[in-house]
Amino acid sequence: MDMKMIVIDGEAQNWEEAIRLTAGELGRKGCVTGQFSEHCIEREKKFPTGLEMEVPIAIPHTESEYVVQTAICFLRLKNPVRFVNMEDAEGTLEVKYVLNLAIKEKEKQVPMLQKVIEVFQDGRFLKQASMLAPDEFRGTLLKRLMLND
Repeated sequence: MDMKMIVIDGEAQNWEEAIRLTAGELGRKGCVTGQFSEHCIEREKKFPTGLEMEVPIAIPHTESEYVVQTAICFLRLKNPVRFVNMEDAEGTLEVKYVLNLAIKEKEKQVPMLQKVIEVFQDGRFLKQASMLAPDEFRGTLLKRLMLND
């Protein structure tokens, strides 16, 4: 799969702002349409993506019709923000890492979600993520995601 990987560091006051940061970067790189951000936010309200792991993450995304080129924007937040837990809509998680998936081929969305979850179940890998420079982490993450193709 031809995929662009973007790694950014940032600050957000809440989950919506975190999604806007990732979607904005995907838009600046020409990967998504102007409607992508709002559709990610609307989808997050209906289908939360906070995932409880050793290091909690969120995986917002939306329909492929708003994607120009397959990409992932990985946001490393300076301070965690609360996302609703995908497995318990009554609970929230303090999330430090947000992976916004922009998958052009609709049929590849679920396999990519599964692959991302598999990679990020490794808590050591996520802890390492905070210590690497963005470009270095980008290369490491690409290798991990593509390994099982």
